[in-house]
Amino acid sequence: MESFPRQHARTRRFTVGAPRSFVVTAESNFITYLQSKSGKDAINKLWVHDPKTGSSSLLADPDEIVMAGDVDEISKEERSRRERVREAGSGIVSYSFSRKSPCAAFALAGSLFTANALTNEISRFETRGSVFDPRISPGGEIVAYVSDGNLRYIDASGDDRLIVGSADPDKSFGVADFIAAEEMGRRRGFWWSPNGTRLLVTEVD
Repeated sequence: MESFPRQHARTRRFTVGAPRSFVVTAESNFITYLQSKSGKDAINKLWVHDPKTGSSSLLADPDEIVMAGDVDEISKEERSRRERVREAGSGIVSYSFSRKSPCAAFALAGSLFTANALTNEISRFETRGSVFDPRISPGGEIVAYVSDGNLRYIDASGDDRLIVGSADPDKSFGVADFIAAEEMGRRRGFWWSPNGTRLLVTEVD
């Protein structure tokens, strides 16, 4: 029988294989969550659960949507976030979901993806840089994200625009600073308004 210390190390504190990051949609009547396939697999995938039928289906699998030759690029902001939340997994480790549309947004290998839980369609977007903390708008039409300390957004047509940024490397927009994240437990740096027409953004100097 495998010893407790070995189980603890192999499962990364018994987190590998456990479902997490649940979102209950308000209008589409399903639940999304992250989970790897087993306690030996650390690659998280995005799943959809239908409470009416009691069945779950795989929506986004990193092994299938990441192209050959892609490098699992992790930005400095994402590396810091993972350290602060003690993130032990890989693959899709976080995502945002619109409660008014069936679409989710997530970053993988530095690229931006959206997944439609009704059609199972996965879309990949060409962005201006490595993507950190993508947040889909309440209506599901726009995704805001941080790249190199600047806040940008991209729409369904692929139009990628700067919202706010600076050439000063000591300034960042849309990223929680160290004190907020480590001491206050606030790990986000920007928020959509309920109607999706405005963004509240932190600026850190």
